Amino acid sequence: METQSEFLFDALAKEDAPSSIFGDILGGSPLRLATATLRRDAEGARSRVNDTFGHHVTPDEQGIRVLDTIVAEMWSTGWDPKRESLDLFVSDFGALYASAFASIETLRLVARSTGDPLHMSFWSLMARMEYFPYHKVVKALRNPTGENLAQMYESAVSDGRS
Repeated sequence: METQSEFLFDALAKEDAPSSIFGDILGGSPLRLATATLRRDAEGARSRVNDTFGHHVTPDEQGIRVLDTIVAEMWSTGWDPKRESLDLFVSDFGALYASAFASIETLRLVARSTGDPLHMSFWSLMARMEYFPYHKVVKALRNPTGENLAQMYESAVSDGRS
């Protein structure tokens, strides 16, 4: 997963369809494979995060708050994204964060690759919003302040109620 790009954003608003800026959008069998891969990756990540950090991350608002706590603890204990393995944490935290978005019934998973989930997003037709969970995780791990994962998740849940 290439996380070095500076061209990462949390969400796109007021579009008529998911963006094709990061590649063609998958459908059919490739989309089903990407969905199954996300589920598998999230289960593995859940186990590794529990073993490493002693926190169980559920695919809901409470679990996302736990992820925010873990990221804050990393920053407070000397996390340095220039010295540490950013990709490893993005893979695991991103899978957990994305699985929470997948649990929001009003969102549709938008996959652009069956192997690299970095540009995976979730589309809300009702709100005309597209959320990029892996991008948000990259930003949270690169910036010690201002990148709260729960805020974007709560926004997605709220958009589904509008």
